[in-house]
Amino acid sequence: MDPTVYLVFAVVFFLQIPTSAVVYFDAKKRKLKHPGWYELGVLVPLGGLGIVAAYLYKRRDLPTVSSDTPQTAEAEPTNETS
Repeated sequence: MDPTVYLVFAVVFFLQIPTSAVVYFDAKKRKLKHPGWYELGVLVPLGGLGIVAAYLYKRRDLPTVSSDTPQTAEAEPTNETS
Protein backbone atom coordinates (compact mmCIF):
# COMPACT_ATOMS: atom_id res chain seq x y z
CA MET A 1 0.00 0.00 0.00
CA ASP A 2 1.12 3.54 -0.68
CA PRO A 3 2.72 5.32 2.31
CA THR A 4 0.34 8.23 1.74
CA VAL A 5 -2.59 5.98 2.66
CA TYR A 6 -0.92 5.12 5.96
CA LEU A 7 -0.35 8.80 6.62
CA VAL A 8 -4.01 9.64 5.92
CA PHE A 9 -5.19 6.84 8.24
CA ALA A 10 -2.84 8.06 10.97
CA VAL A 11 -3.99 11.67 10.64
CA VAL A 12 -7.67 10.68 10.74
CA PHE A 13 -7.05 8.43 13.75
CA PHE A 14 -5.19 11.10 15.71
CA LEU A 15 -7.76 13.77 14.83
CA GLN A 16 -10.65 11.60 16.04
CA ILE A 17 -9.36 11.48 19.63
CA PRO A 18 -9.32 15.26 20.30
CA THR A 19 -12.49 15.68 18.23
CA SER A 20 -14.28 13.16 20.43
CA ALA A 21 -13.17 15.07 23.53
CA VAL A 22 -14.47 18.35 22.08
CA VAL A 23 -17.81 16.72 21.19
CA TYR A 24 -18.10 15.19 24.68
CA PHE A 25 -17.41 18.43 26.54
CA ASP A 26 -19.65 20.44 24.23
CA ALA A 27 -22.49 17.93 24.69
CA LYS A 28 -21.97 18.00 28.45
CA LYS A 29 -21.91 21.82 28.50
CA ARG A 30 -25.17 21.88 26.52
CA LYS A 31 -26.61 19.34 29.02
CA LEU A 32 -27.48 16.80 26.34
CA LYS A 33 -28.65 13.39 27.41
CA HIS A 34 -25.89 10.77 27.27
CA PRO A 35 -22.94 12.88 26.08
CA GLY A 36 -20.70 9.81 26.17
CA TRP A 37 -22.62 8.22 23.31
CA TYR A 38 -21.66 11.09 21.01
CA GLU A 39 -18.03 10.72 22.06
CA LEU A 40 -18.09 6.99 21.34
CA GLY A 41 -19.72 7.65 18.00
CA VAL A 42 -16.81 9.84 17.00
CA LEU A 43 -14.26 7.25 18.10
CA VAL A 44 -15.75 4.54 15.87
CA PRO A 45 -13.47 4.38 12.81
CA LEU A 46 -14.95 5.86 9.63
CA GLY A 47 -18.35 6.28 11.29
CA GLY A 48 -16.98 9.01 13.51
CA LEU A 49 -16.73 11.54 10.72
CA GLY A 50 -20.40 11.11 9.90
CA ILE A 51 -21.35 11.36 13.57
CA VAL A 52 -19.44 14.64 13.89
CA ALA A 53 -21.26 16.07 10.88
CA ALA A 54 -24.66 14.93 12.20
CA TYR A 55 -23.87 16.20 15.70
CA LEU A 56 -22.87 19.64 14.48
CA TYR A 57 -25.90 19.83 12.21
CA LYS A 58 -28.48 18.76 14.81
CA ARG A 59 -26.87 19.77 18.13
CA ARG A 60 -29.41 22.51 18.84
CA ASP A 61 -32.29 20.07 18.36
CA LEU A 62 -30.86 17.16 20.37
CA PRO A 63 -32.69 16.25 23.61
CA THR A 64 -31.34 17.82 26.75
CA VAL A 65 -31.68 16.86 30.38
CA SER A 66 -34.77 18.47 31.85
CA SER A 67 -34.19 20.97 34.64
CA ASP A 68 -36.21 18.92 37.14
CA THR A 69 -34.08 15.80 36.60
CA PRO A 70 -31.13 15.59 38.99
CA GLN A 71 -27.80 15.13 37.25
CA THR A 72 -26.08 13.46 40.17
CA ALA A 73 -26.15 9.79 40.97
CA GLU A 74 -29.21 8.54 42.78
CA ALA A 75 -29.19 9.18 46.48
CA GLU A 76 -28.11 6.27 48.61
CA PRO A 77 -30.92 4.75 50.65
CA THR A 78 -30.87 5.71 54.29
CA ASN A 79 -30.72 3.02 56.94
CA GLU A 80 -33.22 4.47 59.35
CA THR A 81 -34.57 2.11 61.96
CA SER A 82 -37.79 2.73 63.80
